[in-house]
Amino acid sequence: MERPGEQVYNWFNSLVALNGYFNWLTIYISHYRFRKGLKAQGIDYKSFKLYDKFFPYTTYVGSFIIFVLFIAQFYIGIYPLDDEGMSAAERTQNFFLTYLCVPLFVGCYTYYKLRWRGSYVKPEEMDFSAGKQWDKIEEIEEIKYEEKENSRKGVFNRFMERYFA
Repeated sequence: MERPGEQVYNWFNSLVALNGYFNWLTIYISHYRFRKGLKAQGIDYKSFKLYDKFFPYTTYVGSFIIFVLFIAQFYIGIYPLDDEGMSAAERTQNFFLTYLCVPLFVGCYTYYKLRWRGSYVKPEEMDFSAGKQWDKIEEIEEIKYEEKENSRKGVFNRFMERYFA
């Protein structure tokens, strides 16, 4: 018999455990769709400061690993490692503890799609221009920061950096 504190911990732990896998899977799917949208609109991914050189292989490998982890968690949920002496009710509870966040994730996703009527955006219709203003703001702030840092340096250091660095 579990103590109430242990039971609460196990339920909270089960809410978080597979959720990390779902997060990574949605990141992989989003990245894949992002790159497909760039390709469909003729935007070179190398124009970004940071990019994945090994795309799409990293997305495929990462997604495969996540699916293997889901299968392993499913197996452990059905056949726990320390199952000697467990009743059928305890095994059932263990399975639901292990896979609690799956129906929660599916339910939240379904609610979102029904509530906001989110539709599938085709790669040709993706909007990549909305965030460009933030890039310009960051560049301006970076230039201001560099100017501020340079003004703090002495004349000798500015001279050395300018002509010998």
